[in-house]
Amino acid sequence: MIKKVLLIGLVATSYSMNSSAGCSVFNSARFSEEWADFTSPISSGTTNLSGTVCDVPINLGTRSDGSYGYSISGTNYTPTEIAQLLFDPTFTAQYDNTGSTGNTGNTHDYVASHGGALNPTTNSYQVSNAVHTHISSPIADTLKEKEDKDDEKKQSLGTMNFFMADFKYESIKGDGANTNIYGVTAGLTFDQSENLSFGIVIPYDYIDYTVVSAHRVGFIPYVKYSINFGKSALKLDNSIHANYIYTGIENVEDGLHTLGGGYSARLVYDNKGIFIPSMLVAIQYNEDISDNTTSIPGQTVLKLGAASGIRLGDNAIIQASVTWNKDLSDYGNSIDGPSYTDIGVEAAWKLSNDWQLKGGYKTMFGLGNIESHTIYFGSKANF
Repeated sequence: MIKKVLLIGLVATSYSMNSSAGCSVFNSARFSEEWADFTSPISSGTTNLSGTVCDVPINLGTRSDGSYGYSISGTNYTPTEIAQLLFDPTFTAQYDNTGSTGNTGNTHDYVASHGGALNPTTNSYQVSNAVHTHISSPIADTLKEKEDKDDEKKQSLGTMNFFMADFKYESIKGDGANTNIYGVTAGLTFDQSENLSFGIVIPYDYIDYTVVSAHRVGFIPYVKYSINFGKSALKLDNSIHANYIYTGIENVEDGLHTLGGGYSARLVYDNKGIFIPSMLVAIQYNEDISDNTTSIPGQTVLKLGAASGIRLGDNAIIQASVTWNKDLSDYGNSIDGPSYTDIGVEAAWKLSNDWQLKGGYKTMFGLGNIESHTIYFGSKANF
């Protein structure tokens, strides 16, 4: 038996971010203090200024078009625009450790890991999120799905199960950042036995940053082994994965390469009743192996989570979840050891044997003054 599954969804997300050069959201007072110092000579009659704010060079005076005002690297901005740009890591990355534009290595660094492994646009975060959603902790089955899987499992051993996981759109905004991500995730699984499966997840993203764009594609092979505790409804799902992510950045000759892997264990109790509680522990490691990046350490993320599904009849389910995420990496600066907590709710409705609708909402708190709000809507078809 070969089963194909198609999931189509829309994701909208908003967060804020930080980078190396520029004003960090973990120390937002820095901008106010340095901007006040930079502009203080105006009160004494000075009309031409040149200096830096958050390591970005700024000029005040007569500009190239003859007007009077502020400029950065020859481009004119209002004070409000400057306040936004200095918090935008896709803009400030070009000034990292240089004080001038054109540092290709730091552009690589930003896309790889600036802001830490929990920064929403980095490869580390996106891989961790894809693994969590599609491998480690997917939404629980409706009762009809659970019964169908139990009936089909023995029949489908030794066959491939193909699926298209989702189409997504993410809008990332806040503190001057404005990034859009358009993506699709595909994959397949092979059921070797009732408890052992092999698979691969292939995510692709087109990333439209404020000042650059990039294409990102990944390969995440995994092995999943389930341990049933006797005849009880308790089950332990173990998964091990590896991942390789390639990112091609606009106007940058060499691509970005990220290599990593991880392990997760999820304990699930499902007696085909109304409630399906589960607990999760996962660890993910990623390292940038590109030639052009500078001094980025390996990044390790720990996840501890709990979820509870509530079945609504045979064909619908709603699930609430909470996941604590901890960056265990050592960056040697003010963003060492950040953490945040995800809280989410998902719902699925099986319309027929071959069609399902699903959607959800997720938010984060605890990562400085970063805010995140994510909603998604999707559908799945078996054919």
